[in-house]
Amino acid sequence: MVQAYPVRTLPSAGFVGAAGMARHGVGGSALVVGDPAADTLATRGAVALRGAAEEAAQVARLYARARLLVGAHADRRRVLALLPSSSIFHFAGHAVANSEQPELSYLALVAGGADDGLLRAREIGALRLSHLGMVVLSACNTLGARATHAGPIAGLAYSFLRAGVPAMLSSLWDVNDDATTPLLVAFHRRAAGGMGAAEALRAAQLEALESDRPETRAPRVWAAFVYSGP
Repeated sequence: MVQAYPVRTLPSAGFVGAAGMARHGVGGSALVVGDPAADTLATRGAVALRGAAEEAAQVARLYARARLLVGAHADRRRVLALLPSSSIFHFAGHAVANSEQPELSYLALVAGGADDGLLRAREIGALRLSHLGMVVLSACNTLGARATHAGPIAGLAYSFLRAGVPAMLSSLWDVNDDATTPLLVAFHRRAAGGMGAAEALRAAQLEALESDRPETRAPRVWAAFVYSGP
């Protein structure tokens, strides 16, 4: 399908009105986070994602106004403080999806003091983020977890949508940080140049399919990310 059309998804019809009312341009300031908390994550059994740090650096270079937070600089409080003045948020790091309690899914940032460094889905969903034009979650299974009971759709990508973000890129399964970097950099290159997000993702996927690198052409890489929005 990607060869013929850009693909757009929404988790439910309830998001159609909100997406239509929100701004969805991708101009302005980009907040780019890469491989946060490599040292503090060691206590939770996670490993450093050097590919994510390089991805973040490459993405930040594509935007005239970008704030790049890598490693120990990507603490939770700083990210939350910078989000209100950002138009784009790109996160490349560890995410944990909780299928039993999706609202407890989280993005792992740097801890500090009493702050555990975890940005949970329930907290994201309570924020007002309609000023953000786009969020890209370059991490494992960021679309996967959703509510299994009556109530609001939870999980990471869904929570950003609930918070008013009109355009999302998120992953359907676990991804390799090195392998996905070319895809997401190609996506941002087009989005930063003014192409719509759905069209930019399709163009980046088609570029991946024509790559001379077998790992880039693999469906597990180019098909991992989906666009949610109008």
